[in-house]
Amino acid sequence: MWGGLFGHVFVALVQAVVAGVGLAVAGVPSAVFWTAVMVVLAMVPLVGTIPIWGGAAGYLYPTGKPAFAVGLLVYSVIIVGLTDDYLRPFAVNRYAKLNPAVILLGILGGGYAFGVMGLFFGPVVLGALKATLRVSSENWSRLDEKETG
Repeated sequence: MWGGLFGHVFVALVQAVVAGVGLAVAGVPSAVFWTAVMVVLAMVPLVGTIPIWGGAAGYLYPTGKPAFAVGLLVYSVIIVGLTDDYLRPFAVNRYAKLNPAVILLGILGGGYAFGVMGLFFGPVVLGALKATLRVSSENWSRLDEKETG
């Protein structure tokens, strides 16, 4: 449970801070506020920080800063995207010992079943299922011997 929770929150914080640095450098107003919003959105699967930095790039272009808009867009796609892609499997696998596909399935299934809180509950339930199956398989032969003997 700790691994799943730590992995998602840690990656969301790091990704939001990295994206927030890009917003601040590009001169987006209220960059600290938008960074805080990105922390929350980074924990939502398939949403992430894209609405914020994409909207910021869209804001900068018509306000007379097209170079900053393009720079923010390139920075966000490459650096912020790679931060999530490389850091999430490391952080979650290291502590949760679950395959990233299983974690994604837990997030999506938990979100569907329990709403926003399911984003956290889903991977925890799958982690508990994995632990239960592991303990059962390790002790199955002893249970079988007691029933026959």
